[in-house]
Amino acid sequence: MSEQDDLEQKRLQHKLLEPMTIIYGQVNILLDGLAGELNDNQKARLTKIKELSEKLTNNIREHLKM
Repeated sequence: MSEQDDLEQKRLQHKLLEPMTIIYGQVNILLDGLAGELNDNQKARLTKIKELSEKLTNNIREHLKM
């Protein structure tokens, strides 16, 4: 892989993973109750978002071979 290709891959990784990291962090803040209480339905939906964001992040990393 050329140096240019390597740089482009790192940029792509950053562009894809940065939003996922933010989503994951914000969901954890909500689930930890730091933004107020949640009802059971809200907790369930946020837990699903957390699980799927973890899965997507892992898929991105695997695909880009970080």
